[in-house]
Amino acid sequence: MKNKAFFFFDYDGQRDNEPITVIPGAAAPPDALSQQAFQSLQKYFVAYPGSLNNDVYLGKVDLFLTAAQRLSVRFNANRFTGVNYENSGSTSAVGHTGNSSVTTDNISATHTFVLSGRSVLDSRLTYTRDNEPGQTNSAYPEAVIRQLGSTVINIGRNNFSPRYTNARTIQWADSLSYVRGRHTMKAGLDINFQHIENFFPGNFSGSYTFNSLADFASNRPFSFIQAFFRRGNRRPAFHPECQRVRLLRPGFLARLREAHVELWPPLRSVRPGQPRGQKSRRRSGSGQSGYQPDSDR
Repeated sequence: MKNKAFFFFDYDGQRDNEPITVIPGAAAPPDALSQQAFQSLQKYFVAYPGSLNNDVYLGKVDLFLTAAQRLSVRFNANRFTGVNYENSGSTSAVGHTGNSSVTTDNISATHTFVLSGRSVLDSRLTYTRDNEPGQTNSAYPEAVIRQLGSTVINIGRNNFSPRYTNARTIQWADSLSYVRGRHTMKAGLDINFQHIENFFPGNFSGSYTFNSLADFASNRPFSFIQAFFRRGNRRPAFHPECQRVRLLRPGFLARLREAHVELWPPLRSVRPGQPRGQKSRRRSGSGQSGYQPDSDR
């Protein structure tokens, strides 16, 4: 439609491939146990592939429905994959890392409706998705093998994978602006529904630390740690707001704002026996004054 529709699209792709070389972080002492351990670890000192792949998309459409109405839609997306990006390095074996991913989507629609020469209605609906999982290449517990204070190599599953943080958000915001004489009044509301799942094991499968190669050969760990995890929550929020702006005299503005906010703590918990939170309310008000130059003078 001529002079009524505008659209835009952009794509950005990035690729980076670089192998990861694994080398001992410290030399092995000449004693028999240390040499035995060092020989048993030779299978972990091998290079493995590493790459970063990122795709970014952006799209936008503006449409004039009528002389008084305009609809704008914007879409953003990001797709990232890091091959063996979780915990790679020169002393991290291939089993001690894994793939990292990021999937993000954001779509927003805004409708502007000029009701009259004094009032304007703005409506916005937004949906966002953010998934960030991390994978692991091994099912065995982590083992950190040191020698004279330096890390020789890390093998087994790293202590924070597999993991994920997934979030979904739906937001609806509406505002009505009205101008009368020296007064500008604005009222509206902002509703957010957010669902977050957070899985972070943090030593869930266990982590052994050996202070020397000889201790590793003798199966004598210096320490062992294991922990458990918890998941995230779902949280809606409601934000109605009123605002009033008054022109006291040319160049001077007074702004009064009052908001009433209701927040809900997590509605559910994975951990047994954890009490539910109670609804909390907060009412706030503020005032503001300042100088604004008159552009017509």
